[in-house]
Formats: sequence, C-alpha cells, structure tokens
Amino acid sequence: HKNLAKEVSDNNFRQDLFYRINVINIEVPPLRNRKEDIEIITKIFLERISNTWNTEKMTLNEEAALNLTRYPFPGNVRELENILEKAVTLCDGSIITPENLSLPMNQTVHQENDESTPSLPDKNTNKPYPVRPPDQPLQEYLNNIEKQAIIEALEETRWNRTAAAKLLGMTFRSLRYRLKKLNIDDEQ
Repeated sequence: HKNLAKEVSDNNFRQDLFYRINVINIEVPPLRNRKEDIEIITKIFLERISNTWNTEKMTLNEEAALNLTRYPFPGNVRELENILEKAVTLCDGSIITPENLSLPMNQTVHQENDESTPSLPDKNTNKPYPVRPPDQPLQEYLNNIEKQAIIEALEETRWNRTAAAKLLGMTFRSLRYRLKKLNIDDEQ
C-alpha cells in the first residue's frame, strides 16, 4: 500500500526490483466504491469456499445480500472473503442469513469509557468489546474476538463442546472447525 516509485526515489525500495514488477499499473478502487461488484465477487468466493471445503453450494438470502452492499468494507475484498468464510462456517444450511454474516453494521457508535481503547457496546451483555487498532491486521483482530468468545463459552460450559456450540448459537461442526482453525484445543 505504498507508492513504490516514491519509495525508489527515497532509496527505500530497490530500483531494479521496481522495474521488474512495474510492467503494468492497474488502479483498482476499493470495494466500497464498487458496490456493483460485490454480488459477483461474493458468488466467486462462495463457490471457491464450497469447492475447497467440499460442502454444498452456499447462497445468500436477499436481506444478507443487501446488507453486504450497504457495508463499507474497510478491509476491502479480503474482508469480504473473511466474512463469507465465517458465514459459511456459522450457517446450518445452504442459505446464508444476515445473522451468519455477523457484520458490524454500527461502526460509528463508541462508548466514552476509555479514550485510549474505543469500544462498541455489546447489545446482549452491555460488555464493551475492543475496536480494531489501526496497526492490527483485520484477520488477527477478528480471530482474537472470536477466540475470546469461544473460550468464554467453553469455560462457562466447563469445556463441554456441545453445550458451548449451543451457547454460541452454532453447530457442533462449526465449533469444531473454529477450534481447529484458532488452535484452541491446546488451551484446555
């Protein structure tokens, strides 16, 4: 995300490497400026996820598709892919709903508790959860939040995975996948 020509002139990037990779420059606007592309990119990602995971073909219901077009995607196309991957994991059937997407639709509301770490209210418990620091990668931030929620549910159910899955509102299969992906099994 840097201007490599400027980096070369500032001696922060190798000139020979710059000329090797600088054959054709393509300016791609952020996803929030290409709302019309969200539907086709979503279909491509869902097809790729279904093929990779050997699952049935997934689709979005109308409301979920509308929510995606309204979302600003600060993490761009990678965020869309991560949101869809999570939604497929959380979805019980083959139709993804807005609940499966888990979009943070109200990003601008902040509590005034601590100015150093702004937070958004959790409508279920009034417990604040952290807002992503600008220098933290989005996927790391999302994984940390998800890991914390899963560990809390497991501790509340004394590490009964079936009960924890029910508490989290997901299938046992989804929880098992998340445990493996987030390396939570080792923390028991």
